[in-house]
Amino acid sequence: MPQKSWPKLLKNLHQAHNFLLSLDKNRQKKYGVDNITAFLSFFHHPQDQYKTIHVAGTSGKGSTCAMISSILTCARYKTGLAVSPYLSNPLEKIQIDNKLISEKAFLKLVNKYKDKLLEFKLTYFEAFIALTFLFFHEQKVDYAVIETGLGGRLDATNVLSNPSLSIITNIGLDHTDILGQTKKLIAREKSAIIKNKNAITGSRLIKNARFFDVKKHHKFKLKMLGEFQQENAQMAWQAGKFLKIPEKYIKRGLEQAEFFGRFFIIKKKPLIIVDGAHNPDKMQAFVDSLLMKPFDTSRQRRDTQGFLLKSKTLSSPKGVSKSFKHGKRYLLIAIKHNKDYKNILKKIVPLFDQIIITNFSQGLNPKIIQKEIAKYHTKSIIINNPQTAYKKILKKLKKEDLFVITGSLYMIGDVFGK
Repeated sequence: MPQKSWPKLLKNLHQAHNFLLSLDKNRQKKYGVDNITAFLSFFHHPQDQYKTIHVAGTSGKGSTCAMISSILTCARYKTGLAVSPYLSNPLEKIQIDNKLISEKAFLKLVNKYKDKLLEFKLTYFEAFIALTFLFFHEQKVDYAVIETGLGGRLDATNVLSNPSLSIITNIGLDHTDILGQTKKLIAREKSAIIKNKNAITGSRLIKNARFFDVKKHHKFKLKMLGEFQQENAQMAWQAGKFLKIPEKYIKRGLEQAEFFGRFFIIKKKPLIIVDGAHNPDKMQAFVDSLLMKPFDTSRQRRDTQGFLLKSKTLSSPKGVSKSFKHGKRYLLIAIKHNKDYKNILKKIVPLFDQIIITNFSQGLNPKIIQKEIAKYHTKSIIINNPQTAYKKILKKLKKEDLFVITGSLYMIGDVFGK
């Protein structure tokens, strides 16, 4: 089937983004860097014209990227940030000094290169990354912080010939259908982003990088909530030290860093928390923070001190301690079709009184989720539209209630982005 004919000039963000999305249509899904390498070679390797920090890992890489970008910006470097996926606006994927690319600049970028994107047969993700590299070069950034999409070896971002620093946050079981069935195989895939000796990691499975232990006793002052963000902050701290950033800028950057969708408090009374945990490791980290790690919702919305709840066991709703101060606990959840939904659900579901299952374009059939939930919980309903589900729960909430939205960043984007 021939490619859709597009106007010579795309006129708005919707048109430009739809053009990029169309690049995946009628094309076999294939991972690799051949096409994007050829494209970037044609434009004289823009990705190698500035310093780069390349970040991979099973979890925490997006937050770590945001923290490092904030540190570099505070140190007065012009800093590009490329993250994936976006929540509510595709422009989130391209940022400079923590500000999204403007719609005007994005439109100009897509129009300028769209013919070549078609000629080199780039996919949506490859095209976005390629445009990001070109934009950062045009804007003369000092540093660019680049988050991998999937894995490392075959990821479209893996075209950086000599990054200033490569980071692999951790290794867990995710995308096993593509990366391998064991952590060792996944580590091999992710470690392929390392091109030189400038590499640090939080996983002992990565042999070609300097390993850093997480110091449980050390706490950073962060806007980002969740105990797992302390681990990400330690990696960002090490990155800052490696890049010889003065300590005052590292501290300031960590204090100012924000990343919507990661243990983000929408409202205090009732307490509404959003977290994009989409694999078992991320969900376990979220649950650990929800159950045991302190924060105080009476302070600034994303400040972190105080107490939320305690639990002795995750085995059943009855296992939640009576010291839990909130009233009714609502969970809105959806999970991408290729995720380990069974292990995700068993970590989060037993903590809640009412489970609402919703859906999104790449979501797992809610009936499959409901059947699995029945092993742990008798009260679950399906509301397929995420916004409808969210609004329906909002109407029920009392000031003492808790409402958590989790399971997929894509679903969270659907809830808040339209």
